[in-house]
Amino acid sequence: MKKQTASVIEVRDVHKVYGSQQTTSYEALKGINFQVMAGEFVGVMGASGSGKTTLLNLLATLDRPTSGVIKINDQDLSQIADRQLSEFRGQQLGFIFQDFSLLENLTAAENIALPLDLQGVNKQQSRAQVEKISRRLSIEKFIDQYPAQLSGGQKQRVAAARALVNEPRLILADEPTGALDSDNARDLMELLTQINQEDHVSVLMVTHDPFSASYCERILMIKDGQIGQTIERDGQPRHDFYQSILSDLGTYR
Repeated sequence: MKKQTASVIEVRDVHKVYGSQQTTSYEALKGINFQVMAGEFVGVMGASGSGKTTLLNLLATLDRPTSGVIKINDQDLSQIADRQLSEFRGQQLGFIFQDFSLLENLTAAENIALPLDLQGVNKQQSRAQVEKISRRLSIEKFIDQYPAQLSGGQKQRVAAARALVNEPRLILADEPTGALDSDNARDLMELLTQINQEDHVSVLMVTHDPFSASYCERILMIKDGQIGQTIERDGQPRHDFYQSILSDLGTYR
């Protein structure tokens, strides 16, 4: 199936300022502009303090820009009331975090079902969805175990299942391989690539890791609150793209 060409994320002239005129203010984002098209796998890279986490928080609807427009699936986030943002996140977005963010007192299956529970999906339908995504990610053998009983790689697969269980069009990933060893990091990135390509789920991933970034189609480099460079894969084999990223990072910092 051919990838769609519609925009999933549209960011126009977005500024984010912390503080006020009466106190010391800090401009974390200084006029950010970019789009992510349906089915794209886009990375965001930058040094600590560059603005990438601020940008992710705005896209995740956890914060609002000082000015500018952010649209997700053609919905202007500024037009969504605060009380409706949780519902929007639950229906439109999937999240994968570095620290897994699993609740220790819930089984893997119960953690995966959380987005559905928050939407009020009935138990029978929720269980069916959990079983479906667990088979897809090959984790059905341990979904009745608790996080403390799981390895890091297993926890991240459970976290990925939770991100996908509501069948979102967009996954936001925040340093998803940061707590994983190299083998599990590779497994996760190959899994995200498979989901991106086969299900046409768009992925925007914040990462500092060139290896993880090499799985992307395009990388936005943020420095001092602005996108200073875009690195395009342009059909390169992943290993060659990895080398290109390393080269560009060396000249960009």
